[in-house]
Amino acid sequence: MTFREIAVLSVDTQNIEQVPGTRPKAVLVPYTLSEAPTDEWIRIFVARVDPWSAAEVVRDRAYYRCLQNKTAIMGVCRKRVEQLVKGANKYCRERAAREEQESEKERDEERQSEREREEFERWKRESWD
Repeated sequence: MTFREIAVLSVDTQNIEQVPGTRPKAVLVPYTLSEAPTDEWIRIFVARVDPWSAAEVVRDRAYYRCLQNKTAIMGVCRKRVEQLVKGANKYCRERAAREEQESEKERDEERQSEREREEFERWKRESWD
């Protein structure tokens, strides 16, 4: 499995939503991702979010709860989303590498087993006198 890195492309400022009943006022900010991530990537991304800053990923958008403050949305919050993206990328990339190594090991073992079978068959066909 080849892993494709996800990146934060932009902040979708037109679709920021206010979170009702929060003090200080909070908003749910959609950050546009380079593509829709896998379910595993989403699970890792969401699991690493601190409790106050709820997050979710829908298609190619990462929604992150942030203070209603332009500087925070474009600065601290975006940086945190980028860190979460980087962490999910790292986890998935390392997992894909481990899976590839395991697959390669299995292919090597299968090739070795096939060579041993062929060698055995040659041995059986040799003259026995």
